[in-house]
Amino acid sequence: MKIFGMFICILCSMNASAQKPNEKADRAYENMKELVSNRKFSFNADSASPISGRSQSMTTNDNFLDFKKDSVAAYLPYFGEVTTSIDYSGEGAIAFNTKPLKYNMRINDRKRRITIVFNALGKSGLYRVVLEINGSGFANLLVKSINRTGIRYYGRVQPLKAERNKR
Repeated sequence: MKIFGMFICILCSMNASAQKPNEKADRAYENMKELVSNRKFSFNADSASPISGRSQSMTTNDNFLDFKKDSVAAYLPYFGEVTTSIDYSGEGAIAFNTKPLKYNMRINDRKRRITIVFNALGKSGLYRVVLEINGSGFANLLVKSINRTGIRYYGRVQPLKAERNKR
């Protein structure tokens, strides 16, 4: 009977310790949903993968995608191919500071994933932007344009910091 009692105690302690990571993940996901729903957050990339090239480290490149209520601003270095001849005015990066067009946010609680899709008009054309965020804040950002091949950025979503100098 003692062995059976010890076995039950061990099972109970294993069950209790197994719930803690889930509770922590649930709390992180709920915090991320609140942050994104308030539209005051920033995405910063650690790496970029152009459709037609190899992955690039972004750790030494200034980059951001900032959401502020009704506006979105971005400065993302671009490493892909330009598909049409357009005037960049010296700007090779994906850059815009505008109101997002056709903004849509989808929350998938089962997969703990938040997906934001919108269009943004910049000096170099119209961009289609898809930001997928997991519950812990890791995210990937896909940017497509008629004028350029698509590029995917990988990084983290975090609370918006103080005003940064816009380019």
